Amino acid sequence: RFQVTTFFSYFPVFFAALLAMTCRIRLQVMRPTFIASALLMLGARWSPGSFVTSQLLRPASLSSWQLVRRAGQGLNEENIAALVKASEEGDPESQAIVGQFLLEGQYLEQDQAKAAELLSQAAEKGAKDAQFNLGMMLVSGSAVPQDLQKGAYWLEEAAKQGSSLAEYYFGMMCATGEDLPLDEVKALKYLRAAADNGLPEAQYPVAMLLFETTEHKDWSANYFNAAAEQGDYRAQYQIARMFQSGEGLQQNEELAAQWASTAANSGFPDAQYLMGTMLLSGQGVERNNAWAAHWFEEAAKQGH
Repeated sequence: RFQVTTFFSYFPVFFAALLAMTCRIRLQVMRPTFIASALLMLGARWSPGSFVTSQLLRPASLSSWQLVRRAGQGLNEENIAALVKASEEGDPESQAIVGQFLLEGQYLEQDQAKAAELLSQAAEKGAKDAQFNLGMMLVSGSAVPQDLQKGAYWLEEAAKQGSSLAEYYFGMMCATGEDLPLDEVKALKYLRAAADNGLPEAQYPVAMLLFETTEHKDWSANYFNAAAEQGDYRAQYQIARMFQSGEGLQQNEELAAQWASTAANSGFPDAQYLMGTMLLSGQGVERNNAWAAHWFEEAAKQGH
């Protein structure tokens, strides 16, 4: 049975290192390293060529993939041959799929040079998933010489076509201003699109951008809340601060304490310190010096 490997399971370790810099966006005492943190959420296990995405193999209107899936069949020699033939005839979606198979060395003998060629051809013809994967290859230097500018170009091209992963990664590159010129407008545009397209990893960074770069701090609360509900302790902490201060949300000290407690129990030192101060003063919770000391100690253990 053929199983699709998602990009979320395999992400380039050195791309995480490449982009692990502290974003210029700050909120109070927290200085989030957007990209490094977000990439860790996606996972840092990767092997060359192992990013055939579920998007790439989604049926949609891909005639080549419909060939593969006809009559409920998985991949077999006949269907692989049909994909290769369609690729040789110039079908961009087939080129994208065959290129990934060649890159991985699965179903076809590995040939990274040919893989890069096919993905380039498919990208030039507008196949957004090929554009995304080629962009990631160029940014990371996998199977092709590293070229950040070309990589960013292809990521943006894929993002323009609604690839949520491309929207996310290109948006993050624009948000840092390191390898590309700082562009908060583009960063907000694409990160917000990725979040609205259902990519959970985009919710926290777009919330931070909205909070720091616009007057609509209340808009950021929706994205912070969505991220917090999915267990993002950074978002839980920010929601706590917003409830505590009344900035962007109606002030509610009890809810502030609840979210601070949740983030503190996740091990986030800023939230542990905040919880300590709230327990010490009795803000939103019953005053408890012993528990306040506990959270101050936990935060201190992590260098707060």
